[in-house]
Amino acid sequence: MTADQSQTVPMPSDEHFHRLVMDHQCALVRYIAAMVPNSADADEVLQETNLAIWENAHDFEPGSNFRAWAFRIAYHRVLRCRDQKRRETKMFGGELIALLTDQIEASTPVLDARSHALAFCMRRLAPSDRSLLARYYQPGVRAADIARQLHKPVNSIFKTVCRIRKALMQCIERRMSAEEHT
Repeated sequence: MTADQSQTVPMPSDEHFHRLVMDHQCALVRYIAAMVPNSADADEVLQETNLAIWENAHDFEPGSNFRAWAFRIAYHRVLRCRDQKRRETKMFGGELIALLTDQIEASTPVLDARSHALAFCMRRLAPSDRSLLARYYQPGVRAADIARQLHKPVNSIFKTVCRIRKALMQCIERRMSAEEHT
């Protein structure tokens, strides 16, 4: 294929395609994580999926279902991972993956709504609470480290995080309930 015959692939400057990819990242993460038991493998499958999405952007038909198209790419990357890991005894079988795929696709709208509700509720938190959660859930950071930095007892950090999580859960439930009634 000559240079002038090469296919045109939308570059990151294609804002619409970029927005579609970004809007569906959480759903892709959940979809892949549900079918790939090892988090490192799931991360790799996600990276391969995102790469394939961009490499095949020219195949996406604007106006069609981006989620279904991206999930199909992810599904094939999960199968490829499964084939590569076949020797491992704890890998899911094809029937289980098909069942998980159906269940994930059915629950995706609810998970998306909960994710949007969480984002809404996070914005309503006090900046200090958001900061504490960000630090608390940062990989490799222990509650004892945070307590030492804030000059507070470790138990106080646990109680505060518990209080924030409870408030977030209540906010999400209220938001979900309000959206159901609209």
